[in-house]
Amino acid sequence: MTDIPSEIGKYRILNEIGSGNYGTVYKAHDRAIDQVKAIKILNEIKDPQDFKEKLEEAHALGKFKGRKHIVQINSADVYSMSGSNRLIIDMEYISGGSFESRLKTGQLSFKSSVQYITHVLHALEYIHRSRMLHQDVKPANILIDGNIAKLSDFGLASLLGDMPTGIAEEFYRPHAAPETQNDGVTSIQTDIFATGMTLYRAVCHYKKWREQIQGIPDFLDIVAEGRIIEKIGYPSFVPSKLKKIIGKSCDADANKRYLTASEMISDLSRLNFNIDWSMKSPEIWTGVDLQKKQYDVEIVKEGKFYHVNVLKNGRRISDKCKKFPEVDAAYGHLNKYVSTTTFMRR
Repeated sequence: MTDIPSEIGKYRILNEIGSGNYGTVYKAHDRAIDQVKAIKILNEIKDPQDFKEKLEEAHALGKFKGRKHIVQINSADVYSMSGSNRLIIDMEYISGGSFESRLKTGQLSFKSSVQYITHVLHALEYIHRSRMLHQDVKPANILIDGNIAKLSDFGLASLLGDMPTGIAEEFYRPHAAPETQNDGVTSIQTDIFATGMTLYRAVCHYKKWREQIQGIPDFLDIVAEGRIIEKIGYPSFVPSKLKKIIGKSCDADANKRYLTASEMISDLSRLNFNIDWSMKSPEIWTGVDLQKKQYDVEIVKEGKFYHVNVLKNGRRISDKCKKFPEVDAAYGHLNKYVSTTTFMRR
């Protein structure tokens, strides 16, 4: 909490929750109403009062009251801190952490990832109907409240008015659609692109995303061409049905993406899960089917061979258990089993 006093107006700072390009979020006690809040202290900006007025003009402070999948923004006020005026955004406190934290700790199954992204799309559906864009969809801006995901951080949100697109001055480059990188243009389709990138990261179990993208040569060119997923690729355990939905949402051509959030919701809702798989480690997966039966698949080295053991309720499924002299072949068998059993076969 560098340079942040322990008390600011009615708030007593409890601890830092997280930080980003535009400010830092703290857990705070609102002494006026004896309630725990999340407050975002924006970095120093030229005219915080003007920014506050723009938020109010865009109705960002009150428009989303009562929306199940949007973090509630209560107010925005300017406070004097260390000789400068800073804007503080008062929000509801969500205790369940972020989508990003769950992704990093491996707590996301295929089904929960789809469920949370569907919640995000419901939030975007309402935001877009309100003639606004979010412009910063990423795991850190999705908070988990019980089994519900809520979209947060409207610091980059813009009012659409009568125009179908907005202008992005700053954006999260790894989730940026080609038209945002190339022309600074944002739209409903760029929000959908960023949502597809978030789903991609979740189902691929990319816990260390920064390391995943840092090694990409000519990164800016890859983003500009809309080829980041093509460049990184998919692990072989990702089911083809998920690849198809992600591929459409992240198409380099905006006209080939989902036109609305509701279109993407519709495709996700058609996914009929068979086994909800969770990765414990690359060589150990566990899953539960619709009848609550437990599945386990693992790679165990015994002597010169790598055994892939598949169990249902603790009992081996003999015809699915295989052994291989090479570890890569064992991983191939495990990953194929996971990818082909995730969804019901038609």
